[in-house]
Amino acid sequence: METNHRRSRTGCMNCRAIRTKCDELKPKCRRCMNRGVVCKGYVRKLRWVGEALPTIAATRKQRSDLVVQKQQAEIKTGYVSTRLQNLKLLSTVTPLDALDRALVEHWMMMTLQLVSLDPAATYYLGQMYDDLTSKDESLTLRAMLSNSAAHLLTLGRVPESTFVLLQQQAFTAMRCSLKKLVAESSMLFSNRMPIHSLHMPFSSLDDDAIVGSLLLIDDEIIRPDNCYSAVRVQFLLQGTYSLVAERHKYFECPCPRPHPARSEPHYKLDSPLFQSSVSFLAWADIMSCVPCARPPILDKRYWLEGAIKTSRENARKLQPNNDLGYCAQVLSLLGDCTTAVHSLYTQIISEEEFTQMGSYLHQQLDQAMADLPEPKEASIDTPIQGLIGVSKATMVEGHNACIAAAICHGLATQIFLLRATDHERESPQVTTLCDRLFSSLRQLSANHSVVTISLWPLWVLGCESHGGVDNSTKEFVVMFLEAVFKRQCMKNVERCLITLREEVWTLDPSSTDQVCEKPPVPQSAWVWHCYNQGIRLLLA
Repeated sequence: METNHRRSRTGCMNCRAIRTKCDELKPKCRRCMNRGVVCKGYVRKLRWVGEALPTIAATRKQRSDLVVQKQQAEIKTGYVSTRLQNLKLLSTVTPLDALDRALVEHWMMMTLQLVSLDPAATYYLGQMYDDLTSKDESLTLRAMLSNSAAHLLTLGRVPESTFVLLQQQAFTAMRCSLKKLVAESSMLFSNRMPIHSLHMPFSSLDDDAIVGSLLLIDDEIIRPDNCYSAVRVQFLLQGTYSLVAERHKYFECPCPRPHPARSEPHYKLDSPLFQSSVSFLAWADIMSCVPCARPPILDKRYWLEGAIKTSRENARKLQPNNDLGYCAQVLSLLGDCTTAVHSLYTQIISEEEFTQMGSYLHQQLDQAMADLPEPKEASIDTPIQGLIGVSKATMVEGHNACIAAAICHGLATQIFLLRATDHERESPQVTTLCDRLFSSLRQLSANHSVVTISLWPLWVLGCESHGGVDNSTKEFVVMFLEAVFKRQCMKNVERCLITLREEVWTLDPSSTDQVCEKPPVPQSAWVWHCYNQGIRLLLA
């Protein structure tokens, strides 16, 4: 007999089988632990002279068969949705290895089923995301893998080391993209470009760079750490905003040189993925402005007009915006309200000026809610064309749910605006708005993807849920948030409930007419308390 050795004489059996370098850590090697597989140890397998060695193709096929067997077992337990099986996205993701393919498949399920507001758009979005992942050195792919690992870690299906490794790889890819942008910018500003040459955009301004940078924020939504870093989210928001602004500058450039990339799909301003990314950027930006009020980062001119126009056009087809639903106008006004509250608390404006601004914004919110589309009856014979596997009843249900969610956002923002200065517990105006908000939230189902955009109204209602004989409102908020977390398994939902219990419901429920700078702080002054304590959540 003889012993055949390939690359490593003392590596573990798994690393030797797939011909990768083993760190030879005992009793289990680190590479096996990172891959989430059982290390088979370091026993040498003896082979008779003349026995054929396994080929690389056979080894890869063996690994692929194991993944397929695992996926088939998951399908039997309902882990992979029927909608995802119909999309057949797994077969189009190439040339990734088995682990990457499984993570991409999970990302598609997580995004297109759990958080997508327009079921008719899932098929086409899946195809567009698939195109981005097939690009060489795709930042979007790295961010997707990190998102999936974060979610699977919450579900207890991958070790933390896998998530940490993939997140580091995603941030490394982003840094490489930014370095390339800086290098190209330096060349441009040093006048090295010929006067009569073509004006090409920076390579870091295509859909892949913008989508990938934005997806890195999802890690903070899915699994924020115990010491939630607002600085990290602010950095990612500001970085993505800079890319969006630079892309607009390219299309607005007045120089006489030809701009051929203006007609390329991955650089156009009306690219579906770019528009979706800008909508989500606006959403994540403004949702990070509450409950600790601050002005938004993203300029409205980059998203508001287009979002409102698209929302009105799609409402006729019962197709809400996939990221914003019908909340575009209300969301914009929430950004105005956080700016006003921040200006009041930093003494940029007086209380009299804030009262005037608040009255105007209150009226604008009323108008925005009045301009929402009309709900439809489930039995209405509405013609729907070009949709794949989506029933009329599903479209009507999603349409009505997004209208109710937009109304909830409008009411919650009005309460937030009033509570900035009105700290009377039984304030008649606030009580009326809370009753309407409670009634509107009860129309939403925790099993519908519309709950993705409903955390802000739930937070506000929770802040207005005082202790006492009637705890029905607080019980509703707790049960709803627990049901949402059970469905989505995203830690920002759990953190929302924990913060309510630890930071808001521990406040003094008694009434006061003025802000208390020393304990006990009344619960009705929760807007001031969140600002004063710097309570930051990502309610996206």
